[in-house]
Amino acid sequence: MNNIGEAAAWVLDQYSPELGESAAKRCFDFKRYGDILKLARDAALEQIRRRSNSDLHGTRDCLFAFIVALGKQMGLIRRTCMIAREKIRIAMS
Repeated sequence: MNNIGEAAAWVLDQYSPELGESAAKRCFDFKRYGDILKLARDAALEQIRRRSNSDLHGTRDCLFAFIVALGKQMGLIRRTCMIAREKIRIAMS
């Protein structure tokens, strides 16, 4: 596993009954996507502010937070699909 999202998918696949949440449910949790879009908006607004103030060396915390959140969610989706595909392949063999 190469990122946090993929690790989360594995944990949810193994322990979803105990956790009360499945990886598929997390993939379709639209509140998460709303939060990611808010981070993207904040990053864009920060970039506009930096350009208008000629602050080329300011922090890019909003951009980094957006990239990390998006990467985690994409890793979760990717690993969940891989796990589901493997389960289908095993069931059909």
